[in-house]
Amino acid sequence: MKKLKIKILKKTNYTFLLLVSCFFSSIYEITAQNQLYPATFNLNSLNGSNGFEVAGLPTDIQFGAETQFIGDINNDGLEDLAIGSGNATVNGFQLSGSAYIIFGSSNPYPNPFDLTTLDGTNGFVVSGIAYDERRGSTIAGVGDINGDGIDDVIIGSSNTNADEIVIYGTTSFPALFTINSINGTNGFLIDTPGSNQVAGLGDVNGDGMNDFIINTPHFSGQAWILFGRSSNFPASIDASWLDGTKGFKTSSFPGDRSSYKIGAAGDINHDGFKDILIGNWDSSDPAISFCLFGKGTPFPALVDLTALDGTDGFSIDNNGGNFLTFVGTLGDINHDGIDDFFSETNAIFGRTTPFPFHFSQSSLNGVEGFTLPGSLTSAGIGDINLDGIDDFISVYGNNGKAYIVFGSTNGFPNPINESTLNGINGFIINGLNPSNIGRPVSGNGDLNGDGIADFVVGSPYTPTTEIGKSYVIFGGDHYIKPLNSGYPQTENGTPTSINLVVNGPEAGTIHYAVFPWYHSSPSVNYNTILTGTGAVTSGNFAMNIQNTNVTHSISPLSENTPFDIYLFLEDAAGNRTQIYGLNDVLDTEDHLLSETAIYPNPTSAILNVDLTTDAIYELITVNGQVIQKGAFVNGKNIIDLTNVTKGMYFLTIATDLGGTSKKIIKN
Repeated sequence: MKKLKIKILKKTNYTFLLLVSCFFSSIYEITAQNQLYPATFNLNSLNGSNGFEVAGLPTDIQFGAETQFIGDINNDGLEDLAIGSGNATVNGFQLSGSAYIIFGSSNPYPNPFDLTTLDGTNGFVVSGIAYDERRGSTIAGVGDINGDGIDDVIIGSSNTNADEIVIYGTTSFPALFTINSINGTNGFLIDTPGSNQVAGLGDVNGDGMNDFIINTPHFSGQAWILFGRSSNFPASIDASWLDGTKGFKTSSFPGDRSSYKIGAAGDINHDGFKDILIGNWDSSDPAISFCLFGKGTPFPALVDLTALDGTDGFSIDNNGGNFLTFVGTLGDINHDGIDDFFSETNAIFGRTTPFPFHFSQSSLNGVEGFTLPGSLTSAGIGDINLDGIDDFISVYGNNGKAYIVFGSTNGFPNPINESTLNGINGFIINGLNPSNIGRPVSGNGDLNGDGIADFVVGSPYTPTTEIGKSYVIFGGDHYIKPLNSGYPQTENGTPTSINLVVNGPEAGTIHYAVFPWYHSSPSVNYNTILTGTGAVTSGNFAMNIQNTNVTHSISPLSENTPFDIYLFLEDAAGNRTQIYGLNDVLDTEDHLLSETAIYPNPTSAILNVDLTTDAIYELITVNGQVIQKGAFVNGKNIIDLTNVTKGMYFLTIATDLGGTSKKIIKN
């Protein structure tokens, strides 16, 4: 017989199996130009190594409304996290409230994290003991305020009669704290006339100690600033403590509930002292908030915010559209070496030139600031994408969106359009369930000890149960770009091998598995490729050159046999591309059979087979059943498929020199 040659136009069919699964190494190097986040972040991709979910217990109403990184309160070198549910029912007491402290760990976290496992070694619980105590409705990591070298934490309350609990950091905690646990040695109580928010400020008065702020909006409309000290506080303090030496108050100002929101600004005027932000509850337009500068000279016992003249602080216009004027620091998001901050939806850049006594919204021109995309609140989250610039999160947008925006030296659009967040300049988290009773976002804490800032976002109001969730997302690499268009490809090598060709914008490891042609593709997943379960052969090779063809020879393979090849790319951080499928690949098809035509395919009736030599054939179902067989002659041949059931079949052709198999589709 003559050498058989078949003309078959080989088309590579790509099968995308969107299975999101990845692992994270705790410490790794990342090339700065790589894209580290997708444009839309899938919370289902969290696996304990790259972040984790924390769900409230069945009685934790609006769990996650208050989420805060609180510093390293157990002195193990890792940042810790606190999540509050001020409306939780505890031991039958409605609105008693709870706060859950989760210690940082360099080991992967369980996902989801089970709050019932907190036992004092991995974290602890601070619970209310009475109806309407609302413990955990506000939380703050305040740094080291008693001079013992360990960060401290406040677990506050929004009840008008409940004291604030200050817990000193230490190396050992019980599994449960209540207000009755505080004895002056392990912490102290602050008697306020009803607070709504607490926050750490850093060093406001230049004495080298961390200070903090408590708002008291319900009756006085004032805020309390308490200075840190080099020894423990008394077991209980009240308003009389604020004498200008140990702390001071700020005045009320126009608004429905002035001082309803408070926060740290950072050092926005770059004078070496941390500054203070005072927000509002006011639906008027404009609603007013204030920034009070820190200083090294004494403060009076009461600072009149309405008298600020630009040298000691200034007032800020807000649009009042949300009626709550949240305030806080963003970090240095424009990389000019000066802290920036937000007030409601205003992002305002720090500067060394004087601020006006009143900052109007017309000043948000992209140069002095810009409008934030979220309508409730924002937070600085540190440098999560490793470009050396602080980033921030802003919540919420339509349908519960969270917007993560990367810091930039090139300015920000005003306002930021969510459709422009593409994974390179920021990304979006969809599907969160908002609430406005707390601060559901926080960041700039390294919970897993990898040297990269992490952040947390709350989804506090599940419509059916009112039990919320929080999502901790570790900073770093969460994304791998797909292979370049047209890849992977195959090239014939020898009669028992085939060359696999890949090309993509990111380096990593290609994992592959070769299956018989009758393999059912939906069963292929990452694990079957990695283990080679059911495969003829499997393996991996380095794709260590970006945007350049990398060729790998797969052998040994059976001659004249069709295969399905499945593969994916994994980067150094454990992110994986989708699974690519190369179906019905013939390793020697072009080597032996390059001058035969089989057409039309798909066909509804007649299949033409043009050969240059004699052959025998079989038509086989996907289950391996032979339904037709016969002989072909040199020249034109016809197979009548009129009475064959619609579906996929395989036509095998054999000669003295070898054979091949072709997938046939009957319509």
